[in-house]
Amino acid sequence: MMKVLAIDFGDVRMGMAISDESGTFAFPRGIYQSQGRKKDLDFFLELCLDEKIRRVILSAPYNMDGSTGERFDKTLSFKKDLEKRFRYSKRLEHEIDVILWDERLTTQEALTITRKSGFSIKKTKQTLDALSAQILLENYLDSVREEKKMDKEKDLFQVIEDKYDENMEVQEVELEDEDGNVATFIIDEWFEYEDRVYAVMIDEDDEAVLFRVEEDEEGEMSFINPDEEEFAEVAKYYEEN
Repeated sequence: MMKVLAIDFGDVRMGMAISDESGTFAFPRGIYQSQGRKKDLDFFLELCLDEKIRRVILSAPYNMDGSTGERFDKTLSFKKDLEKRFRYSKRLEHEIDVILWDERLTTQEALTITRKSGFSIKKTKQTLDALSAQILLENYLDSVREEKKMDKEKDLFQVIEDKYDENMEVQEVELEDEDGNVATFIIDEWFEYEDRVYAVMIDEDDEAVLFRVEEDEEGEMSFINPDEEEFAEVAKYYEEN
């Protein structure tokens, strides 16, 4: 995962929230008072550099019917300027994505929380934007986790038939994915990396494939496609050893 900054954009005030590096928690970062476009862009560039931000989530003020208006146009303009500021900065060593994220109901949710907490009207105004940014970021992180969960389920293969050699080691497996697709693989090599078991397998097109292998309490094996980050790390280890 990566650290993510959420900005609840406004003409006068902007609420901010930042995730931890694992993308598990969203922490409010307070309020930024706008000082003009150039200074605003410089501020967020510095913040992203200091916090090692890799992605910015910007509140997208859609109307309840899904249409857009003047506030959306202002937000889109700020997004484009921020992307340009990042793109032409010589101090950034990596790209920073700027993503519009639907903010509908986040302000209302934040307002409900502040009222239930007994904040005064003045305190509510000071807290609302930061809390809205935190809720916006939490919604985004939840969405990412759900998407990863769905991808993991999609990349999960169950063994429906296996063949053993004379040493009772599995040499060929027939796997079925979540959609019912069946494929046969020849197991070329097993190896361990950081307390996990992996298998290098040859598919029906004679191409090498890397799977992470997990076993449940009943001894049933599942073969899982690692994500890009895990694949790169494990493949590097395999090639070097």
